[in-house]
Amino acid sequence: MTGVRPLRVVAIALLALAAGCATNAKKKSEKPAELTEFLSSARVEVVWSANLQGGAPKLGLGLSPAVAGNVVYAANHTGSVFAFDQASGKRLWRTATRLKLTGGPGVGEGLVVVGSDHGQVVALDAATGAIKWKSSINSELLAAPAIAQQVVLMRAVDGRLVALRATDGTQMWSGETGTQPRLSLRGTARPSIAGELALSGFDNGRVAAFRLSDGTPVWETNVAPSGGRTELERLNDIDTQLAIRGNDIYVVAFQGKAARLDLESGEMEWSRDESSYSGLALDEEACTSPAPTAAWRGLPASAASRPGTTTSCSIAGCRRPRCWARWLPLPTSKAMCTSSTPRRAISPRASAC
Repeated sequence: MTGVRPLRVVAIALLALAAGCATNAKKKSEKPAELTEFLSSARVEVVWSANLQGGAPKLGLGLSPAVAGNVVYAANHTGSVFAFDQASGKRLWRTATRLKLTGGPGVGEGLVVVGSDHGQVVALDAATGAIKWKSSINSELLAAPAIAQQVVLMRAVDGRLVALRATDGTQMWSGETGTQPRLSLRGTARPSIAGELALSGFDNGRVAAFRLSDGTPVWETNVAPSGGRTELERLNDIDTQLAIRGNDIYVVAFQGKAARLDLESGEMEWSRDESSYSGLALDEEACTSPAPTAAWRGLPASAASRPGTTTSCSIAGCRRPRCWARWLPLPTSKAMCTSSTPRRAISPRASAC
């Protein structure tokens, strides 16, 4: 019995230490951000709705509707793919693939393409829903493919970017960006096709471009270098599709940066500390990411400091944002700075002063 007592003492000490750590963690935890009140300025009406059935638990699937012409395409987890008339919601066709679908649909080249949990790829005729071909890339697919120039471009969970021939589904090439992290967010970025380039973001915080015809690497840029002491702190996934406008690429990473890259070279032209796993969107003046923080918006270089409703802002002779605010144009060609917006905006043509 004499050998049992020290073990009990050690066990009690470890429990006390764990309790102390839990107490410290609670003290350091951040409070949730307060919700911002706003008045709705748009009236939204439901024109039609459709029940896809085949509901599944919250699995983090990459299934979302796609629109081409006047047709809306959708898929469910139990394997059915649908086509609806965009104006009326009338179902045009339904095809059962008998697979557990997890990514898609993607539309292009007369095809509707979906992917499954075991890497099966199914291409259907966009007009009739008839199955044209099947292929397999042996990795779960959690994003819709990009389809153009007779190429179906898939992003697989194992870190590969895979190109299939749109005519028969045979594999043309596959590419990747080195070692993928041991821990990553569930989901993958939807790939993009821009001219002769195939592009995508990856789970290691990198964006890469490959030659569309043969998969030759063109460039690779580390947008969000990982940092931190734990695997959670080092998460830096790029899980959303790149936003491409002209020769500019806009990208945002989780626990990383929002940045603008040059399409031809991959050179990073500017970056801002930012975090998002749900992507960004562009308008004529700014790129926005749905981070529940505040907003940045640039003004012409001639703008000077002007007081706003809640704060004062200055861009000091350049387009770099100087405050957490959004610049709103007024009829007098002046500007008002307000912090009432729940999104963050960054001027697409911003430059480091």
